[in-house]
Amino acid sequence: MKQPSILILGAGLAGLSAAETLSDAGFRVVLLESKSEVGGRTHSQRLDGAVIERGAEFYHPDHHARVVQRMAAFGLTPLLLPKSAEVTWLCEAGAARRLGDWDSFKGSLLSQQINRDSGRFDPSLWWSEGAAEFDISWQDYLDRLEGDEDDKRRLKALLHTLTGSTAAHHSALGVLREIAQFGGLDEALNANEYRIKGGTLQLSTAIETRLLAQGAAEIRFGASVKSIDRATSCYQVTLEEGGIIEADALLVALPLNVATSLTWRDGLGEAYPSLMARLGSHANRSRKHWFSVSQPFEDRISSDTSSIAFTEDSGQLGCVIAPSEASLEREAGLLSLDVNAERIVSDHDWVEDPAAKGAWMTPRVGQIPLLHEVHQLSINQPRLQWVGGDWSPAWAGWMEGAIRSGEDAAVRLIRSFSRA
Repeated sequence: MKQPSILILGAGLAGLSAAETLSDAGFRVVLLESKSEVGGRTHSQRLDGAVIERGAEFYHPDHHARVVQRMAAFGLTPLLLPKSAEVTWLCEAGAARRLGDWDSFKGSLLSQQINRDSGRFDPSLWWSEGAAEFDISWQDYLDRLEGDEDDKRRLKALLHTLTGSTAAHHSALGVLREIAQFGGLDEALNANEYRIKGGTLQLSTAIETRLLAQGAAEIRFGASVKSIDRATSCYQVTLEEGGIIEADALLVALPLNVATSLTWRDGLGEAYPSLMARLGSHANRSRKHWFSVSQPFEDRISSDTSSIAFTEDSGQLGCVIAPSEASLEREAGLLSLDVNAERIVSDHDWVEDPAAKGAWMTPRVGQIPLLHEVHQLSINQPRLQWVGGDWSPAWAGWMEGAIRSGEDAAVRLIRSFSRA
């Protein structure tokens, strides 16, 4: 039999994980990547002797088993957060107070209600009958709960930083699903958090090296996708720079904001163009700023916006993650930091990044049922699948979700070919 042609759009962690699983099963794949290197939103950069992460930074070894497994396979070393991360300050209207270790939430009325609600649906699925009532804004959800109002403010501030959007813009269901995956609110607030020593990008480049050494994969850099269509017996990908590539199977390992901006042509049927148009973009609008510091400072979050500040591992540079459209000077002031333009050494606006058009995915209200439809299409029609941390129903937005999504999609595709 002729070996099927398999095309993967995107050489981020999800696309690479799918390619690795397929190549291990004896398939040959071609990956198209718009940038000049692999990694996607796991992008590390060496700067003045420090490693800064433009994208994904953290993983939780007690919960992110596939990240741990892949790191062990390539001999990558976990890195504990620096001492400056042991204390977090909540900055409110020019004042700051210590958040502590979230002990006040343990057994509280607020915690009981959140744990009850997060246990009412399957966190491995985007959508279920029990999930519908929670697809409201995180702000509206907190407003309807009983409990200490001060704890609500603290929790809202923390979730601003994790979602990259204000409480009025992201879905409570997305938050509750993540709490459920951790095993409860207390576990989510106190989970052990690590980085990868030397930079997160090492994981993607290690997979790339293995793929190329096996000779089972080809990566074409500088290949930007313009549109996707289907002919009688194959999928057709048109590139921005011209040319059409055909394949028997297609894995779309692109960020949601990129995928929904492509042209989805009529040959795919009615479902795909309609879904992509209705999905639109997600709620996260994060930008990262790095600046020089004289000494490490303790972590801090703003109660007013989705801003957070911390010191990177070497202690030489600080980082502010703030809304893309926000003024850095204002956000730094809200975080009780003195940051001026002369101290900025680098920044990255994910919204303006053409290869991502946004940072990690945070579902808007009304978006999760549509993501569920996309996921079901991937299961029912495995020759065309959406892959990545943005599309994964489990650990959406994390490296774990990207790896899991890529591996699971590859297994579905292998099974579909074995049945043919």
